[in-house]
Amino acid sequence: MRKGSVSMKDIAMRLNVHVSTVSLALRDDSRISSARRLLIKRAAEEMGYRKNPLISSLMMSRRSSQPLNRYLTIAYARSLPHANGWMEGDATVDQFYASAVERAAEQGFNMQLFDPMADRICLERFTKILESRGISGLIVGPVKDVFPASNELYSRLTMVSLGRRLPVPGINRVAVDHSQCVRLALKKCADAGYKRVGFCVPEQFYEGAWEDTVGPYLAWSTDGPHQYSENLTVFDFRKGTKDPFKKWLESTRPEVLLTNIPERVLPLLSDYGIHVPDELPVILIGKNDFGSAYAGVQFDYSGVGSLAADLVISSLLRNECGIPAHSVEMLLTGNWVGGPSFPEVNRKLKQTL
Repeated sequence: MRKGSVSMKDIAMRLNVHVSTVSLALRDDSRISSARRLLIKRAAEEMGYRKNPLISSLMMSRRSSQPLNRYLTIAYARSLPHANGWMEGDATVDQFYASAVERAAEQGFNMQLFDPMADRICLERFTKILESRGISGLIVGPVKDVFPASNELYSRLTMVSLGRRLPVPGINRVAVDHSQCVRLALKKCADAGYKRVGFCVPEQFYEGAWEDTVGPYLAWSTDGPHQYSENLTVFDFRKGTKDPFKKWLESTRPEVLLTNIPERVLPLLSDYGIHVPDELPVILIGKNDFGSAYAGVQFDYSGVGSLAADLVISSLLRNECGIPAHSVEMLLTGNWVGGPSFPEVNRKLKQTL
């Protein structure tokens, strides 16, 4: 029997009890003895029974005389270590959540926000809260700390992780395609005749982002006729590395600079008296909205939340939960946006011709 297609009727036939007995036992109703509840739950687990969240929502609506959409709810776990930093401090993650809420509403689902870390909710308590509210779908937002979870939680929920930091093999994920973003920017550099391309990135990368972001740059640098600095220096501008950054610029002499931290790089270039783009063209990588003065590769971050909501809802409609046999990773690609900071013809090369 296919996992997920087992019904309460199948369990009742196997144990030779009434379907209503199975239904009450799976809801921990005290009218069924604890021994029989345990027997029925074990049989349900062995047979691969999975509660259909839509049917459960319908039954809860009927029993309470409340509108159905009150019970069609997806949880969104904000996995940051402080209570207000995410909602008030990160516009990108704001977009993830807002777009997930909007897309869920379009399909008749509510989105409920949780912050288990900030609220000091343990895994067992968090799981019971979701179960008591009839919530089977969970979107885990971009994490800074490890989200507290176990196989028990995964087996009960339809989960989607935003980004790649959640250390759980096999779950479905939605992320931005950093590699595509860098490759697109490098292609623009090559097409414009730039060869010495500097890349300025933060020192503190989350796991996997270094390979996704810097990997394409290194591969491009070492292949073909392109020149590059063998001493690719990574700076953490929060630790006051103003002078080393200036020395790096002087020693490598990049013809164009790529960066995903313009809020740190651009003020320093101004302090050094380096004019963009006359003395150093700049391309911004992976930003959402950097204004008309700069060129770069933009992501529409609202698409991340929308894709995550679509993925959770489609799984719920198929009554799928737990670690999928074949996980899905959906990558949102970036789009090139031209701007004055990057002349699409290498002016220095043109002057030598």
